[in-house]
Order: sequence, then structure tokens, then C-alpha cells
Amino acid sequence: MYYVENSHVGIISKEVFKEVQVERSRRVAKEKIEDYEERIQKSGDRKAERKNSKGRYSSTNALSHHIICADCGNFYRRAVWRKRNGDKQPVWRCSTKLDIGKEACVGSSTLKESKLFDELRIIINEMIESRDDLRMEIAEKVSEFINPNDIMNAKKKLEKELDEVAQEISKELNHGMLLVSRGVQDESQLKEHLDQHYKIKRKLNEELEITNQKLQEIREIKQEKTLKVLNQIDSSVSYLTQDEIALFIEEIVVYKKQLLVKTVLGTTYEIDISKVK
Repeated sequence: MYYVENSHVGIISKEVFKEVQVERSRRVAKEKIEDYEERIQKSGDRKAERKNSKGRYSSTNALSHHIICADCGNFYRRAVWRKRNGDKQPVWRCSTKLDIGKEACVGSSTLKESKLFDELRIIINEMIESRDDLRMEIAEKVSEFINPNDIMNAKKKLEKELDEVAQEISKELNHGMLLVSRGVQDESQLKEHLDQHYKIKRKLNEELEITNQKLQEIREIKQEKTLKVLNQIDSSVSYLTQDEIALFIEEIVVYKKQLLVKTVLGTTYEIDISKVK
């Protein structure tokens, strides 16, 4: 009996399969954490509850929300190991394993930061060497991810109000035309009612345009800053800070045997897990 890989064309592509697996992992992780929190509440273990709450705080590390555990779907987080000789070694570990314990995510691997960054620099080198217009495209992509909460909330609120006004206008128009056709209301009264709604709509559109301009200005500033940083990077990089690496990387999914790296341009690369452990 023999096992043959890639002997036939799959129903779906490997890329789609991997994306589905990650999404399933994210959902499983959510269920695991919710189940754990429920058990903690029932047991009354406040010490464990405090430990688990660490996962709710966002980290200041640039790659904190880029590295995902394929086993449980949670993000990886930076930690520092102290060796016997006193030296410190930065590593990245699954947040589920850090907060709950090894038994909560046995399939995740610990990544050594220095080895991980070395592999990511190789990928970035390949990206830079293959594209002359890469810097501007990355700067544009990075700026698209900037969505300040206050501006986005105001934008959503205005869009919702505009949708409601549009529905009111449609409702008023249909009802008003019916009354006009029956001789209950004349067209001047209908126009007066509609003008009030159109006035509100114009004001909301003006506010939305101002909000969109503010968002665009913030994104342009981010784009300029990103481009400035990228222009300072040599065509062949031997060292990049974590912040600079994060400009190129959108997502890193950690599987048992490999890392799947997705860049901001949508290209994907694979790294053997043994190279970063």
C-alpha cells in the first residue's frame, strides 16, 4: 500500500483550504476560551481568571496581531525567556498557551524571535529585489489599514442616518403621491415635506464628506511616513526592526510543520517550522 501526494487535482485550491482551516481554528479558539471562562466562573478560581485576562489586552509589539496559531486560532504574543547563564531570549508563543496553559493548545510551537526575523528578512529581500515600484505600493496598502475608531464610528453613524433619511424620503414620496392622486393633499404640501428631508440629507452628506476628507488626510500622512521609512531601507536588507518588518507582513499563520506568511501585497511564502524553533 502506498500513499501518493498531489496525485489528482483537488476540488478546492490549497490556499482556500488553508484559509478555511485558519478560520475554523479561530472559531474553535473562541469556543475553547469561552468554555474555559465558564469553568473558571463555576469553580471560582480568581487566580486563573486574572491570568486569563491578560489575553484581553493588546500588546505594543508591531507583530502582535499578525501571528496566528493555526491550532487554536488565537494570536501569538512576545515573551522573554531567561537562560541559565542569565541571557534573555525573546520568543513568540500562542496566547492561549501563555494564558491558560500548555494543555489548552498542545499543537502550537514556540518561535525564536531572532530566527523568525531572519527568515522574514529573506522574504522581504526577495520582494524588494523583484519589484522596483514596491515601496509606493506597500505604503498605499499600509495606509488603507488606518481606520481611527472615532472617525470610523462617526462615518458609520452618518451613513446609517443617510440610509434612514433615504427610506423616509421614499416612504414620504410614495405616500404623498397617493394622497395627491386622491386629492387629499396638493403637490406644494408634498414638496414642503420632502424639502425638509432633502435639507437633512444635504447636511449629512456634507458632514460625511468632511469625515472622509479627515480619514484621507490621516491615511496620506501614514503613507508619507511609511514611504519615508521604506526609502531608507537598502535594496538588500540585512537588518530590519520589528516595526519595519510589520510594514511588509500582513499575516503569519503557524502550523505544526510550517509557517504560512502572507505579505501586504497578497503574495504568500512558506517557512519550515524547524528554521524558527
